[in-house]
Amino acid sequence: MLSPIFDIPFESNKDWKVWMLDHALQHDIIFSKLTTLGKAIIKFPLMEAKEANDKDWANNHQLEHDAIYTVLGLAGMPDLASSDLTKKEEWEAWQQLHQDVHAQINLTLGI
Repeated sequence: MLSPIFDIPFESNKDWKVWMLDHALQHDIIFSKLTTLGKAIIKFPLMEAKEANDKDWANNHQLEHDAIYTVLGLAGMPDLASSDLTKKEEWEAWQQLHQDVHAQINLTLGI
């Protein structure tokens, strides 16, 4: 279940806030599914980014994705934390890469 919010436009602060909510809910679904499978990960507060380029959020988000990949036995978790999301090209590449990561997780979990 991927949301069309992965297509939010660059430099859209209003849409960024909607994206944050939708994205955090997607992570909650993943966390719940992992819990029902008896797999535990550390859950980070993913609705607390102040802006698209909040490095604390990016690092926590990366740690959560790393943990999800590890517990699912997936290899090759890409680096989602070092992109400069204030640059349009990096934003668009990050959105696509991030969508691919969620698609792989959802496929593995049967979501």
